[in-house]
Amino acid sequence: MSVCLLSGRTRRLLPRVVADIGEAYAAGHRCLLIVPEQFTLQAELELIERLNLPGFFEIEVLSPTRLTQRVFERAGSPQRVRIDTRGKHMVLTCALADLAEELSFYRRSASRAGFVDKLSALIADVKRSALSPNALAAAANATEDEALKAKLTDVARVYAAYEQALAGRFVDGEDVDHAMRERLADSGIAEGARVWVYGFDMLTQQFARTIAALAAQADALTIALVMDDAPAGDAALYAPVRVSVRRCAAMLAEAGIAVEHQRVDAPLEASEPLRHLERALFAYPTRKYSDAPDGLWLHAAATPYAEVQLAAARILAWVRDEGLAWHEIAVQYTAAEPYAGLIGHVFAQYGIPAYVDEKRPAAQHPLVVGLLSALTCATRNYRAEDMLPYLKSGFSGLLPDEVFALERYVIEYGLRGAKWKQPLRRGPEELLVAIEPLRARVAEPLAHLQQQLREARDADGTLTAIWDFLRRIDAFATLQGYHARLIDAELLTEAHH
Repeated sequence: MSVCLLSGRTRRLLPRVVADIGEAYAAGHRCLLIVPEQFTLQAELELIERLNLPGFFEIEVLSPTRLTQRVFERAGSPQRVRIDTRGKHMVLTCALADLAEELSFYRRSASRAGFVDKLSALIADVKRSALSPNALAAAANATEDEALKAKLTDVARVYAAYEQALAGRFVDGEDVDHAMRERLADSGIAEGARVWVYGFDMLTQQFARTIAALAAQADALTIALVMDDAPAGDAALYAPVRVSVRRCAAMLAEAGIAVEHQRVDAPLEASEPLRHLERALFAYPTRKYSDAPDGLWLHAAATPYAEVQLAAARILAWVRDEGLAWHEIAVQYTAAEPYAGLIGHVFAQYGIPAYVDEKRPAAQHPLVVGLLSALTCATRNYRAEDMLPYLKSGFSGLLPDEVFALERYVIEYGLRGAKWKQPLRRGPEELLVAIEPLRARVAEPLAHLQQQLREARDADGTLTAIWDFLRRIDAFATLQGYHARLIDAELLTEAHH
């Protein structure tokens, strides 16, 4: 059994990987494609589109996290409790407190905000590199740099205390990866399969061990990496990738698995100026493009705002002078901040219809805010601090003025708990006449939700209670109203989210 390493420039590897998967799939082989977390859906779409498939069952597209889950589903998961990032921070905070008098380099830094975050990331990197606390301490003693020695010694002490706290009771993400590799053979998930690894920037030491474990079980394994070697002028860019490949190859060699290297050479499907830019942008010595770079412009702007204005002007010129349609134009930017907001604002000023594709936290969606607030109210007996967010969510069935009036009553007369289920008695008569109908409109669906949640005996009962509550408050009509108002205000991006 040997591993095939495919290397090439960006946009060259995917067609080859898809074609190889198509051939293996047509021959009846079970195929497994390992891709980064954020690429699983796109990889499935690429396979369906490029192979012209209506769907597939013998091709699995998995991220490393999903691969771990599948292995544990088949072969059993670790008995120890897994801790998340917050749990790691708690353990490290306790370790730092216990070692406060023993630390030298980090004694003052240990109490600073953000230090535990950085220390957690550092220890995770050390564990991924398979270094033990003793190995780290030995490396500290071997160096002649006093500052580095003190730094590594402190990290080794905290690392040892962290491992001691986890021993026998907890596991972190790095321990989970190790447990997954131990169970991989028993799971049979890669046994006899053709495996492809695609889309990763490089092969970390931890991931290289996973690849070696997969290769030992698979019928064939292919790694596709964006990488180039000398005599390419920009070969230095790929030096870290080459180092990771050599490290992975050494691990495979220890397991008796050879690595065959194939280079995927293909011209970039783009204009000649773009091809030259790809070859020469980071190359040394530099090579100047001899002709006018038709179709390629480089603008230097003083601010991001000026940069977006230049893009808007160029887009208008394309549409007006060259007849391009709006949907034929795309804008890419490096970071959502500050460009996403600027594009929405500036493009609206220029009359350019645009949809900004960005992720937004689900917890900020009005419906999610309203539903979570309602569930909190129903399960915590109508506390004032829970009721007010629900009233203001827009899903309580009240108009803004009515929410304001009821909020004033809640604050002034201390409406909370079981009092929400009873007619109001405190306050002037004219106030009670105005506020009591508002209380009843808010409390009635919440009371039904609370009762149904109490009677629910399983997940189906809980979901039925939630669904019934959403129908009682007419959540769908409220969402439609939100959407219509955003469209009327020409806030297209907000309307699509």
